[in-house]
Amino acid sequence: MADADHIAIADGGDLLGFARIGLTATTYMDAGAVGVPFAVAAALAFPDRQMILVNCDGAYGINAMEIETAVRHGAKAAFIVSNNAAWNIDRYDQEFNYGGPVVGTTLRHFDYAGMARALISGASSGLGLHFPHILAEAGAEVTLAARRTDAVEAKTLRSAGRAAEAGAIDVTSPDGIAPFFAGRPAFDIFGTTRVSRANRARWTWRWMPPEASSTPT
Repeated sequence: MADADHIAIADGGDLLGFARIGLTATTYMDAGAVGVPFAVAAALAFPDRQMILVNCDGAYGINAMEIETAVRHGAKAAFIVSNNAAWNIDRYDQEFNYGGPVVGTTLRHFDYAGMARALISGASSGLGLHFPHILAEAGAEVTLAARRTDAVEAKTLRSAGRAAEAGAIDVTSPDGIAPFFAGRPAFDIFGTTRVSRANRARWTWRWMPPEASSTPT
């Protein structure tokens, strides 16, 4: 439920018509494809008030990465995305006013919540052991992948109230990779993973004599 004094921002095309009727905030603003940065600014300017942004998926995609700015500055806001897979106000214009065809106004149903999901391989040692804590602290759901799942710190993160899971993977072999992704449809080829940190334990080095490195090619 929204607080009585919440701030509401709506961003999009045809979505604005619904937002103006449905949102009851005493402080309300329409945003022309800049809803996310407006919401971040409002949350920072009024940290004691609840900030809610209702965004169409098209406008949200223009500057969604400003959520990183929100995390970096500690701006607390709720981002609600109308996921109808289209620039609808333009699509309707093409269909009904011009009789088609529909060009460049169709999107795909996307997992926008996946922007807060991270996959870290090699998570049992080194940097792979370190990064999950940073990402989880920033609010990401983290999946820790390694050959030695007993060495990753998913339990430690969960005990601290973070969203984390562990899975076995061996990135040195295709047979060691496929089972991991087969059991996790969220990490499909189009992906809902927005942060991926790959760490490989083994590297092959080839020594090159000094004279070879200076030879023109």
